Amino acid sequence: MESLAALVAVILFSSLIGGPTALLLTWLPDQPRAVRILRKIFVVVLSLLGIIFGGQLSIGSSIPLMARLIGFVGFGTSVAALLFEFRIIKRKSKSSDSSINDSSGTSKKYAVIFRSKRQDANHELYYQHDEKLEEKIKSLPGYISHFGIRHPETRAGVTVAYFDSPEAIDNWRKDAEHMDAKKLAKSDFYENYSVEITEVFDQYDWDGN
Repeated sequence: MESLAALVAVILFSSLIGGPTALLLTWLPDQPRAVRILRKIFVVVLSLLGIIFGGQLSIGSSIPLMARLIGFVGFGTSVAALLFEFRIIKRKSKSSDSSINDSSGTSKKYAVIFRSKRQDANHELYYQHDEKLEEKIKSLPGYISHFGIRHPETRAGVTVAYFDSPEAIDNWRKDAEHMDAKKLAKSDFYENYSVEITEVFDQYDWDGN
């Protein structure tokens, strides 16, 4: 009987704590790579415990209602944690809610202008980081678009990225992978660079006709 009671306690505890704890971990701000890997492991382990034990509790016909509710909560939060952690579902950010409309009804847009001159070295390492950052910036809430050009001889270039709010720009600035790349920017990638952040007050196009 004692072993059965202990088993029930473990199941209840895993269902009640596993899923919610895993879900809370997905809300942590982005961290260095080693910390992110450790967090991902904890989220997966806790979520699997919540799914296994929570599922058993929630579908058991002879289990008391309160225990079934605990199981349902554990199962649901565990599934949600996995979806958020692996970006199957993207959490809506404050930046998307705080986008302010102007008098014409169009959303405000902010530009980050990055001017730089590349070193004539470390090309393979540079392009590896460039590809990773391009994938990362496209996945961030509040990102709109970006483009860049660079002169092949002088190695001078400019990249412009558009976001829907200053908060989205700040999130990109604090992103762990972005911060790791910035450490290499001064030592391995660029001879010099500058960054400007501005609000886009007007925009129009001409197609040449």
